[in-house]
Amino acid sequence: MIIKQLDVSIDKQAEEEYQASQVQSTKDELANQKFLTEYVACMAGIELPVEEEETEGMAHVQDFE
Repeated sequence: MIIKQLDVSIDKQAEEEYQASQVQSTKDELANQKFLTEYVACMAGIELPVEEEETEGMAHVQDFE
């Protein structure tokens, strides 16, 4: 049986996973802020400009509404 050494060290993989979780956390926080902004604007009767292009994340937030 031949054993190959992994190219990716555990430390490097942990750092990449940490960075990915930070990006996801920031993305989630921005989606929450957008939802709250739209909600408050709706309750205050303020019409926000409509975005032409939606991303998958924004569609998910709209499904939550």
